[in-house]
Amino acid sequence: MEENKKVDKQIVVRFPPSPTGEWHFGNVRTFVFNYLFAKQNGGKIIMRFEDTDKARNKEGSEESQLAILAALGLDFDEGPYRQSERTHIYKEYLHKMVESGHAYEGEENADKTGKVIRIKNPNKEITWNDLIKGEITINTNTFKDDSGNTDFIIGRSIDDPLYHFTVVVDDMLMGMTHILRGEDHVTSTPRQILILEALGAQVPEYGHMPTILGENKKKLGKRNGALPVRTYLEMGYLPEALLNGISLLGWNPGTEQEIFSKEELIKTFTLDKVQTHSAVFSGDKLDYINKEHLKLLSDEDFIKGALQFFSAEEMEYINNNLEKNIKIILKVFRERISKYIEIVNFYREGEINMFFDVLYNIDLKAFDKSKITFKNKDKEQSLEEVREMLKQIKAKIENINKEDWSVENLKAQIWDWSADFGRGFVLHPLRTVMSLKEKSPDPFTIMEIIGKEESLRRFNIFI
Repeated sequence: MEENKKVDKQIVVRFPPSPTGEWHFGNVRTFVFNYLFAKQNGGKIIMRFEDTDKARNKEGSEESQLAILAALGLDFDEGPYRQSERTHIYKEYLHKMVESGHAYEGEENADKTGKVIRIKNPNKEITWNDLIKGEITINTNTFKDDSGNTDFIIGRSIDDPLYHFTVVVDDMLMGMTHILRGEDHVTSTPRQILILEALGAQVPEYGHMPTILGENKKKLGKRNGALPVRTYLEMGYLPEALLNGISLLGWNPGTEQEIFSKEELIKTFTLDKVQTHSAVFSGDKLDYINKEHLKLLSDEDFIKGALQFFSAEEMEYINNNLEKNIKIILKVFRERISKYIEIVNFYREGEINMFFDVLYNIDLKAFDKSKITFKNKDKEQSLEEVREMLKQIKAKIENINKEDWSVENLKAQIWDWSADFGRGFVLHPLRTVMSLKEKSPDPFTIMEIIGKEESLRRFNIFI
């Protein structure tokens, strides 16, 4: 790739991050938009690390960034390249720039290691038809440094090229046809076009994506609500849901559809639907998207995913009564959660105590029996009335066979009958007896999971 390549008809895009830390949604969105655009058009995406700033590079960043792409089901067609391994190429082209008269040695650099290399700025207007923002014109005579010089620096010395130069050389040699990046790079574009023109290279098309704002309408970043993507995966967001959510940060298909698979995104994504105004990240919206993706999972896949988030010690406890725990997760918690970590939290906060007689008995010791009575604006139950009500409920269900002990059969015995008394005066005591909590799943679900014997035991305790 060390020779200038003429851009052919195949679309070629790139993603050039710096290995300086963990990625948040803004970083990944740039890759995603490039990826979707390339895949839809039969093009390719090149991965390269701009790692020449050794002071900012963090050990392990490159590996963690590649791991995030893999976790999200994203790949690239070429690379990764590393600028640190291509320094000899940049030096060669910097020398050519000076030799051709397009650049020159200026004043001594701050480190006293040589003279800076400045490009000869023609001080002209540069206009490009931005693929997202439309026509943009910037006059290069605005590139003034503190001394008023518009000939901007492209090398600290003849053998030490700067970023603005190295990235352009890479774009040229790797045959970039399209550069898709954040709108904070808009002012870099005319500088890079000047360098490309000086090198005699073909100028790619540019598109600048909208800034992502946090829920406080300030730029989303490490200091403003931007959690690493890794953190979202650790909280139990599905990779396909994160990809879906990230894709909607600044892009709208123009339809009512919000839930997309990767294949649907590749088919649907177009640059003309990328918005020009800032995108706003919403945690609630991401929760909704993840919940919808969770609904698409089979019970088997849902359980497999959920159990990954428990500790080894917790899994030992769960495996001791795996069948019941699977029932609890599927019948009680599945519809309540938007991400897997919430199931783990339910366990850790005692939300499962009602389903196990030993834990139930412990909670029973501290239970305030006055909470079992129901009252509305007209009446309040007495404890004696509750006792009689529990006797009647027990009598209606105790003849149900163990094999027929289900939500449907229990509800068939109680639901219509309870209307004669006022459902609250029946269902509130029943729920409380079964759960010992003010808020809980419906009592029929609890009774199905704990079984007939344990259900009747709890009636007897209170009667």
